Amino acid sequence: MSIKYWYLTGDTHGSGLLPRLYNVKTMPEVGAIPSTIGVIILGDVGLNYYLDDRDKKMKKKVNALGFQIYCVRGNHEARPQEVEGMYEIYDKNVKGWVYCEETYPNIKYFKDFGAYQIFRYKVGVIGGAYSVDKEYRLLNGWQWFPNEQLSFSEQDKCYDLFMENDFDFTGKYHEENDIVSFLKLVKENDLFLIRT
Repeated sequence: MSIKYWYLTGDTHGSGLLPRLYNVKTMPEVGAIPSTIGVIILGDVGLNYYLDDRDKKMKKKVNALGFQIYCVRGNHEARPQEVEGMYEIYDKNVKGWVYCEETYPNIKYFKDFGAYQIFRYKVGVIGGAYSVDKEYRLLNGWQWFPNEQLSFSEQDKCYDLFMENDFDFTGKYHEENDIVSFLKLVKENDLFLIRT
């Protein structure tokens, strides 16, 4: 089923994920069928952090809501392609390749960098980041992912992708129409709605 409404949020770190998704259910537009609602979570989602049954339990709850969830990988989570059972599929709602798990078909993960289309908007996605809190995390026994950042080779390919495309929304810094600006907006307003 095609998505009619898109919501953006980010930095949910697992514990903030369900409350934000429940907020989506209370919005007036959500009289629609849940599968026609897409939610993009911009980094540190919290679904691939523990890499054990705790993640599976959360994924089961999120998947059951019926929304189509699209995740941009942050620095505090594993790369989706490294999660057991993950595979690539072409997704017509974003007109691009994403990762998915058979058990949780409503949850998809954008590639670490790529070009997608949401409604009429061409969107560039960049996942991962450097953890400024790396040493603190390691000292406290918290999860840290050695490949949290794009490699130099990936950065070069990502740079080429962004130079070759004119994105409506991109990961370029200090521009009004970039994902960073969206992140600021999302953090101020919690959820942001894109309508056709």
